[in-house]
Amino acid sequence: QAGTRILEYFLDTNIEGYETFDDAMTDAVLDASLPGRAVTQIRFDAIMEGEKDNETLKWAFVCAESRKWNHVYFGYAKKWSKMPWIAFEEYLDEDECKELFGAKSKELEYSESDEDEDEETSDTGKKSPRATALIYQIWDKSDKKVKWISPQYDGYLKQQDDTLDITGFYPIPKPLTLHRKSNDLTPTALYTLYENQAVELNRITTRLNYVIEAIKVRGVYDSSLGDELEKVMDGDDNELAPTDKGASLLEGGFDKAIWFMPIEKLVNVAQALIGAREQAKSVIYEITGLSDVIRGQSKASETLGAQKIKESWGTMRLKNQQKDVQVYVRDCLRIMLDIASQKIPARF
Repeated sequence: QAGTRILEYFLDTNIEGYETFDDAMTDAVLDASLPGRAVTQIRFDAIMEGEKDNETLKWAFVCAESRKWNHVYFGYAKKWSKMPWIAFEEYLDEDECKELFGAKSKELEYSESDEDEDEETSDTGKKSPRATALIYQIWDKSDKKVKWISPQYDGYLKQQDDTLDITGFYPIPKPLTLHRKSNDLTPTALYTLYENQAVELNRITTRLNYVIEAIKVRGVYDSSLGDELEKVMDGDDNELAPTDKGASLLEGGFDKAIWFMPIEKLVNVAQALIGAREQAKSVIYEITGLSDVIRGQSKASETLGAQKIKESWGTMRLKNQQKDVQVYVRDCLRIMLDIASQKIPARF
C-alpha cells in the first residue's frame, strides 16, 4: 500500500521543470519505434537544510527523464545483465561544472553547441546562446562508481561512489527496443527492415508520376477547318454552331481531319506501375505488421463473431510489442520505488 501511494504521488505530480511520467513513456515508445532504442533515466533530486554535518531532507522528488537515444553509450554485452558500463552525454555550462568539479572546471573550454538539449528558448522563438562543455557521466559497474570525463581534460573530472544503491546498479531499465534480434542489444530501426522495399516504392512512384504527366490529350488538325474546330471546342453542352464548310465536312468529318497522339500504351504502363506500387506497399505492410492491423478493421454492420475475429488479427502482431512496453514501464516504476524507499524517510 505504501509503495503504491508513493508511486501514485510521483506519477500524478506535475512540477515545473520536470518531465511528467506520461511524457517520458510517450517519448520512449516513439524512440523505440523510429530510431529503434529508447532510454529513460530515473532521477532523484533533493533539497537539504541545516549544517553540513547535520543536514535534514527538506524536499525530494523521483522522476523519469527521457534521454536522447544517440546521447547514451553502452559497453559491449550480449545480455543486459552483463552490461559493464553506460555513459550519458551531457552539455554543462560553467556554473554547473564549477558546482560538480570545483577548480577543474576552469580547465574546460565552453562554447555554444547545437547539441545542447537543455538550451532555453527565448521569446523570439530562437534558442538562447549557452556556452557549454561536453561531459560524459559514466556509470561503471565494475567498481560501482560514477565517473565524469571530458575530451578536454586528461583523467577523471570526478569520481564518487554510487549513492542511489539501485538493484541492478544502473539508473535506467533495460532500453526499450521493439525490433530486436536474439542475443543482441544493438538497436534496429524499423525502417531498416523494409529499406529495400521503400527504395523500390519510391522509384516506382517517381516513374508513375512521369508517365501520368505524359498522359495528355494532344494532337493536330487540318488547317482548312479554320475557326470551325475552335467553335466546336468552345461550345457548351448541346450547343450547335453554324458552318459554311458543310460540303468538306460531309466528305471526311472531324474524325478524318483530327489526329490525336496515341496514349493507350502510356495508360497500360501506368496501370502496371500502379499494380507494382500496391505490391511493394503490401510487402511493407507485411514486414511492419500493418497488414494485420488493416485486416482487423471492422464494420458496424458485421456480426459480433466477425468483429472478434478481426480484432484478434488487428492485435496479434502488436501483442509482443505491447508486452515489451509494459515490461519497460514496470521496470521504470520499480527503479523509482527502489530509490524512493531508500532515500525518502517514512515520516517525511
